[in-house]
Amino acid sequence: MRCSSYSRGCFSSRELSLLFLITVVIAVIALLRAGYAVVRGRRRVAPRILLHLGAFLGVYAAALIAVSLTSVQGDVELTQERRDSVIDVW
Repeated sequence: MRCSSYSRGCFSSRELSLLFLITVVIAVIALLRAGYAVVRGRRRVAPRILLHLGAFLGVYAAALIAVSLTSVQGDVELTQERRDSVIDVW
């Protein structure tokens, strides 16, 4: 994928939405696995699962912050037309 100087970054909203949905699915699965481990009496496994989930979410949050800080922010005047990013078409 090519990055352009007038875009909001190298990632499209579709890719970021897909990454977010995958992260939500991973988090739900990890929480269900930790709950199942507690119910089955494997109380030593549940904190380890939650620790791994916390580390994964920390890396995800750090990546979001890094992308937001390095993204190109374009200023648009009120009278200037912006045809390339008005509509987000999937």
